[in-house]
Amino acid sequence: MLAGLAPFLFPIEFQTQSIKKLMNPKNDNCLITVFAQDALNTGRGNIVRVFWRMGRDGVCKGAYDILIPPAYVLDAAILGELAALRHLLGVRRISGENRNGTGLHLVVSRGAIKKLAEKKSSKAYLAEFSHFLTTRYFDAQIIVEKDKGWLPADPGQVKTVEINLDGINPIEFIETPLLGKVTISSHALTEYAAVAGTADASQSWRSISRRLKGRLSKVEISVSLASVHRRKYPNKSSETWKHPDDTMHFVFSREKPDLLVLVTVYQADPQEGLPKYPGAM
Repeated sequence: MLAGLAPFLFPIEFQTQSIKKLMNPKNDNCLITVFAQDALNTGRGNIVRVFWRMGRDGVCKGAYDILIPPAYVLDAAILGELAALRHLLGVRRISGENRNGTGLHLVVSRGAIKKLAEKKSSKAYLAEFSHFLTTRYFDAQIIVEKDKGWLPADPGQVKTVEINLDGINPIEFIETPLLGKVTISSHALTEYAAVAGTADASQSWRSISRRLKGRLSKVEISVSLASVHRRKYPNKSSETWKHPDDTMHFVFSREKPDLLVLVTVYQADPQEGLPKYPGAM
């Protein structure tokens, strides 16, 4: 998949708490629970069924049959729950439009998902599948629960939707009119918060998204700064963009022909064209 993105998937810390202390019923759309069964080897490949519900006392709302690529069959349940969460949040948008991680509680049955989010897992090769948790939904609370009491007595009566992971880009990205598909690294979120003063990573994601959809122009940087970029991002094509009336610069790495990664953000001295925050580079 997008192995080249691994250096940009940085660790984050989530708090853990009992599901019983989470939320009031009025906020039930901000509490999503998923539970993956063991994978089944069918004639079409390995499929894991993931049930989901909303709210603290909610009943099962449906299920996803996740078709797992052969290379990841040993991690089918982990990938299944991640795929179901991303689909519910980003495609179904069951927690609202333009949702970020603030106030969001995600209950999973596999502890590896929380470890991936914290970068404490030995399964670092799965990092791209949890990318949405470390960027757009950075501030979401991850809770590990293995309660099966809410699962349907007759799974055959539950509406099921199929998702084939082979046909899905696991990286969280935004569509921009000028730059095309752009994903934002956790490092860029951190640097943007320092420069723009946003309160958290989720707010930074939303603010950056608005800026990147605005009026931008590609800029020529100094020879010395270009040398820094080459050392920092070897074997990758980097480019810098900014708003014509702003000194904030956005540095991108071209990971694929159709995907840019925002790797860092800095304010430049309008007189010298040099970063005010050289540590960001």
